[in-house]
Amino acid sequence: RKSRMPISKRYVHKLLDKFVKVWSEKHGRYTSLLQNVEVPFGGQTVVVGDTHGQLEDVLTIFLAHGTPSSRNRYIFNGDIADRGPNACEIFMLLFAFFIEDPDCLIITRGNHEDEEMNKLSSEEGGGFHEEVLQKYTGGIFMKFEAIYKMLPLAAIVHKELFVVHGGLARNSKSNLNTSFIRDIDAGIVSCPHGGCYPLCLEEQVFQDLLWSDPQEKLGWEANPRGAGIKWGPDLTAAFLKRTGLKWIIRSHQLPEDKRGFSTHHLGLVYTLFSASNYCGTAGNKGGVCLLELRYNSANEEGTRLVARFEEHYAPALEQGKLLEISQLPDIAARKLALEEAGVARATEDIQKVGQRQERAILHRMAGKVVELRSELWDDFRRCDEKRTGKVSFLNWCDILTSVCGENFPWSLGGELWGIAHEAPPGEGATRGTREVDYKRFLRRFDVAVNKEKWVGWKTILMRDAYEALYCRDADLKATLALFDPERTGRVSVQNFLKVLQSEVCLDGGDSPQRTAQQMLSASQLQSLAHGLFPPDEGDEDTDLSVHEFFERFTVIYRQAKAMTGDDTLADWRDTLRYLGHLLLKQDKRASATISSLPTVSRVKTSASTHSRKTLLQVQRLAHQFETGDESGSGLLTRQELVDCLKGLEGIEGVMHKGHPVSEEDLHELAVKLDLLSGRETGQVNLFSFLEAFVVERPTGQEFDAAEEFMCEHILSFLYRNRHAVCCGCHEADVALSGRIRCSAFAEVLRGIDISLAKNRRTFTDVQIDGLAEALGEEDGTFSYFELLQALIVRDSEKSGSF
Repeated sequence: RKSRMPISKRYVHKLLDKFVKVWSEKHGRYTSLLQNVEVPFGGQTVVVGDTHGQLEDVLTIFLAHGTPSSRNRYIFNGDIADRGPNACEIFMLLFAFFIEDPDCLIITRGNHEDEEMNKLSSEEGGGFHEEVLQKYTGGIFMKFEAIYKMLPLAAIVHKELFVVHGGLARNSKSNLNTSFIRDIDAGIVSCPHGGCYPLCLEEQVFQDLLWSDPQEKLGWEANPRGAGIKWGPDLTAAFLKRTGLKWIIRSHQLPEDKRGFSTHHLGLVYTLFSASNYCGTAGNKGGVCLLELRYNSANEEGTRLVARFEEHYAPALEQGKLLEISQLPDIAARKLALEEAGVARATEDIQKVGQRQERAILHRMAGKVVELRSELWDDFRRCDEKRTGKVSFLNWCDILTSVCGENFPWSLGGELWGIAHEAPPGEGATRGTREVDYKRFLRRFDVAVNKEKWVGWKTILMRDAYEALYCRDADLKATLALFDPERTGRVSVQNFLKVLQSEVCLDGGDSPQRTAQQMLSASQLQSLAHGLFPPDEGDEDTDLSVHEFFERFTVIYRQAKAMTGDDTLADWRDTLRYLGHLLLKQDKRASATISSLPTVSRVKTSASTHSRKTLLQVQRLAHQFETGDESGSGLLTRQELVDCLKGLEGIEGVMHKGHPVSEEDLHELAVKLDLLSGRETGQVNLFSFLEAFVVERPTGQEFDAAEEFMCEHILSFLYRNRHAVCCGCHEADVALSGRIRCSAFAEVLRGIDISLAKNRRTFTDVQIDGLAEALGEEDGTFSYFELLQALIVRDSEKSGSF
């Protein structure tokens, strides 16, 4: 097997089941949440703090201090899960040692041995749920979840050391004792989930033991983490006196000064953290505590517990150094080699950690901007009373801090992003004042999917959006009047939105009738408008010439149909391209026609500048449409279209499916163009005509730019609500396979969307069903885990994602 392949899930199931059986035989399933641990005389007990999925640290510790055995016992003090990539392997390694020798180790529970924490993304502090689903199945995650409930909350070593993941409970000064902790029934009581207030004293103590942090101030106060408390030295002293214990080891917190351990409360409390270079950005050492029994002096009988803290910096797994060191004959040689390898990696990481930290913090800040884009826009607009599109850099920092939180270095972020520029001299601007183009800034960060398999559904939504225009089967004059009621030759954003928001039915025949408002929410209409009418250097109301508007619509719609595999003209495309060239060549009066039309200027868009040549082709095709309309109805009958095409000079050289195009072929084409509008009328409208015969079109980049303006809002919705979407899908995923039916996903999205305020609604019911249907594979299901994992925040002014 490849070295990076996970263990077969068949063996994982067996291992987890065996661990549960052996643990239950040794400790009982839920009999005690407080375990007594003895230090073997002549051996040692090693206390390990947070490892958070960093397998290299666990292997380093085993190589330096020996593997678990009855004479070399280990206490893993919680937080094995989340953040790092290899928590599965750490758990299974420990379970295997325990099965071999049940006296060799104890695992206490941390705040991350919790289902709700695991379901958060790794960036939000979770990630174990994602790891398990990526490697195995939801059924295996459920077994891990059941094992959590068997783990003790704390351990007492040699009747003097209290080992707990978080810290003391708020009632430690008054009445908390070890008997109370021991008697908590883990089969009934559990740690309250985030945002839930504990329902009883047992739940309160449960939560505090996992979440609390020490402080040097007397008493206790609420913990900024949102769970547990910050407890002072008076609570420590009272608890130790009441219980007869002497000191406390806890974990849960990265020590200061990049150490692997730290002390509190005059040396009565130690924080122990074992994950070196935490999350690849902290640059810290990891630590362990080695406990041994030694005889007392000649004047005293018995033994005493001696503690020694050691630190390490683990070599990277990928370098293969750990495997090389494991071949050395004794622990002393391994320790020396590990120290040298750790120093080498630490030196290398010093150069990289700063860059990693910078990228990580900028990524989190960009994610906040994406999540709170609407609120930021409102505050920027209130600050920008003159509608210049700019605010001062100081105001920008204040707004970002107010809306997104003060826990981020917004001023530094602004400098690194390079968004501030010196304001031009003018009214109200002093020399040296810097300003930020907030419209450009808010457009800078978007959400994308990093896997090609998810790109198709975006185009389906684009297709539906443009069908809100396409399905209006109006004649030529009515179509022009619809978008250009004042006959200026241009289409404005306001008129475009009015058309889409009108109560015009989109489907005919026996199909349920839908309006544009049913197909598109208000926020999506605005997004679509930005896609079609890109701003031109601060001009918020840029409009388009009528022909440019039709040209953009036609090309984007055509490509959307092709990308979704729903192009009814797919087998005609080569033939249509030749027919389009002949139609353009046929227009003998092009010069006179163009000179009488409104002036066509070069219009700058987000991707390129539309050329006069391209727009002239749209105008020529429109003129050919008018010429073929002998009845003057503004529509072409099928026969009028056939006659128009039959009369083209050079038609005899056009091929279709390997033979010269015949009159019968042209009648078939006329039927297809008639049906493009969604119903059979015997006529062809201008949109159908342009969709078929436009020859030159914007580049693929042009299409992508317009498409992304529309779809980014949809992806932002999924990104902002990814945790809620994941939890909803998890509830619908009874087998925890990581897959659900498309109909179930639609219900999850509908529930989340309805729960939002009306002005924040993103999806309409039609789009929710369409999106869910588009995601489905052949069996009607899809991997919601893979979809949510594929969402990434992207900096449009730099290549790639963060």
